[in-house]
Amino acid sequence: MVAANVDLVVALLPAAEPEPSPRLTDRVLASAAAQDVETLVAISKTDLAPAAVVEDLEGYYAKAGVPVVRVCAPREDGLPALAARLHGRTSVFVGPSGAGKSTLLKALLGPLGPEIATGAVNAKTGRGRHTTTSCRLVPFPGGGWVVDTPGVRTLVLPGMRPADLPMFFPDLAPFNGRCRFQDCTHRVEPGCAAAAAASGGEVDPRRLDSYRAMFQTMLEEEERRRRSRR
Repeated sequence: MVAANVDLVVALLPAAEPEPSPRLTDRVLASAAAQDVETLVAISKTDLAPAAVVEDLEGYYAKAGVPVVRVCAPREDGLPALAARLHGRTSVFVGPSGAGKSTLLKALLGPLGPEIATGAVNAKTGRGRHTTTSCRLVPFPGGGWVVDTPGVRTLVLPGMRPADLPMFFPDLAPFNGRCRFQDCTHRVEPGCAAAAAASGGEVDPRRLDSYRAMFQTMLEEEERRRRSRR
């Protein structure tokens, strides 16, 4: 739990420094979808990555039906588009340490905003530093609120059953009920419509791999909870 009563989750995905982790972003998106909260992927630090990397990340989510914006705080690229989405809403920024959440928020708020600490990526590990250590609610210019959160490296999905996960992947949901088996989990079952769509290019195979990895992690988390109750 990082925030409550929000109506937009902005999942920050750095294009570089640290290395982009779409699987973490996928978990953020699935968690928000399970709570019926609108989502947006903001690809940050676009000035530090080759154009091909940025385009690939953008295409990955655009193909999945997830809204995407490119942002670069130093150049102010994409800030007007992002600001328009934040205006009048209660939004939360979620992403790994070093994704540039605080830097981006500082650029969006301008000189009249509160003082926000920013930091650099750890040169030895390639990971971000925890500059923000607690959630912070700040007013957004012209109306609305934004929650700045500490960086995350993993995200537990409490209260969500593995069997429900396909509903929270907009690119996989259309294949529910179209597989050979009605209870297909889109993992190892023969005659899986989602697997066929990934093989045919209708679904990005990496998204299906991400879904399968998340499903497995959820099964393991569920088993740990079951054992702890014994």
